[in-house]
Amino acid sequence: MRNLRFKQLANILWLAGAAMVITGCGMGSGRVRSSDYPFDFHVNCILDDRHVILFLVDGCRADLLGEMARSGDLPAIKKYLIERGITAACAVSTIPAVTTASVAAMTCGVYPGNLDVIGNRWFDQSRSRRNAVFSIRDFYTPNEYMRRKTIYEVLGGEMTVAVCTRSSRGATYNIPMYYNLVGMRNYLFGRWEKVDEIFIEQFGDVVECANREGVFPRLTFFHLPGLDSVSHRHGPFSSETRAMLKDVDRTIGALMEGLQRNGIMDSVCVILIADHGQVLLRKENYLLLEKYFSSELGLAALDRYNSVDRSGSLAKKERFYNRFCIIVANNGRNASLYVRHNPERRWIPPERMPSWREKATWEELRDYQTPSGAVDLVERLRSVKSIRFVIGQPGKGEVAIFSSAGESRIRTEGPNGGSLFAYEVVSGEDPLGYRDDPHAAKLMDGNYHASSEWLNATCDLAQPDVVAQLPSLFESPCSGDLFLVAADEWDFEEVNKSSHGGFLKGEMQVPLVIAGPRIRKGTIGKVRIVDVMPTILEYLGRGDRIGGLDLDGVSFWKEIENPKSQIPNPN
Repeated sequence: MRNLRFKQLANILWLAGAAMVITGCGMGSGRVRSSDYPFDFHVNCILDDRHVILFLVDGCRADLLGEMARSGDLPAIKKYLIERGITAACAVSTIPAVTTASVAAMTCGVYPGNLDVIGNRWFDQSRSRRNAVFSIRDFYTPNEYMRRKTIYEVLGGEMTVAVCTRSSRGATYNIPMYYNLVGMRNYLFGRWEKVDEIFIEQFGDVVECANREGVFPRLTFFHLPGLDSVSHRHGPFSSETRAMLKDVDRTIGALMEGLQRNGIMDSVCVILIADHGQVLLRKENYLLLEKYFSSELGLAALDRYNSVDRSGSLAKKERFYNRFCIIVANNGRNASLYVRHNPERRWIPPERMPSWREKATWEELRDYQTPSGAVDLVERLRSVKSIRFVIGQPGKGEVAIFSSAGESRIRTEGPNGGSLFAYEVVSGEDPLGYRDDPHAAKLMDGNYHASSEWLNATCDLAQPDVVAQLPSLFESPCSGDLFLVAADEWDFEEVNKSSHGGFLKGEMQVPLVIAGPRIRKGTIGKVRIVDVMPTILEYLGRGDRIGGLDLDGVSFWKEIENPKSQIPNPN
């Protein structure tokens, strides 16, 4: 991998705010560019009709993009993608629907739990390591954890480019967020429209490299973070978010015009997708779990990240973590709870409990020792108004979902979280509300049903695709003992106006538009973002490489292929 990180230098530049020109990079030289840098590239290399450019618009709601495209506010996306290609009627994100987990899952075609990348934050108990991917130092943590091949690795030997994405392992060329100093300056000052614009303009460097090597990239992946940040601060339907999406449209339009100017528009497949949506919160509605466990149960809890977490000393971290009974991995509208194992049938201080490498049992969670006596953590948490779901794994192949008014079970058959799924209400109301829908209720017959059946039945419901996705989350050794989902309009952080990470339709549904050679026009039914990876492979004529990858995603290439086209033999 020809990596363009310049990690030590980038860290210094981040802290000092310096402006320098970095030379000698594999993707060209001048990295400091003004905001009026001319976006003009000239392609002079070999192309066939098996090239993909993917734009991931972080945090973009499907309904917002559709509404703005119909009203004429997104002319480029409408002209170059929607009118030329195919749009998914319903595309869903992953569980959890947070950037690091969802992008890693899409890159590998596998659910987050089967990757060990289960959020933006998680606790690796086996290594006494709390992970958070928000600093330069930790930007590439997903590459270390992903235990399946990325699409870049599967396409090994062919030129691939990853721009501003944490899940870049195996890419021929990797352009991280901090590669462009002007982009970083705009990032630090919150000028998000410039951030996305500048990083799309890195396509000029991609073309320079392609011209030198004589071949156009097989896959170019752009992660555009601006809209998500604006939406968090102003709301998913705010004027600021709409303006940001218009800027994304303008910048994508500039790249598409460049393809057209070079006469290669019909040689490149273009995909627009998001990793998740967002839902609006009430300003006063947040629950800080670190404080809750301390004040309500007398259990020392750790959520906020600090200098110890980034310490290179394992012994120092273990001494610090051993002061706590609960470690919280807070991911906005969800949180993983790691509960300290206490083999005693009485309260003992956390310093005397076994190490974090030992997991608490389900029985222990239901009768957990606190300074004031034993507490059923599940029952206590399900009664908190700011928590909608408390979820755990009573036994292998079984996931329990608790709400304040009901309890249900997902049961699975097959490896890696299951390939067949049964769902039933154990008591009270159906936590997911599926029993009230005739199509979903038909699957609640006590029998096991395929993942595709659950997707088709629930994709348009208030909480889509939970049954088939949720079990795999508990397959990861990095998963918490309990998984919490915030109530509607609530968050586990105090700074956001809108957020994501729960099961609601607005956070789970994402836009998906694909246009290019050999792709028909119109719509496609219901798909998942993990389906995109195998679909790209099949589109590129590399479908023979899918076998043995053990994917959760399923290619939908045959559903979008223009019946009048034929895939050329890549050999």
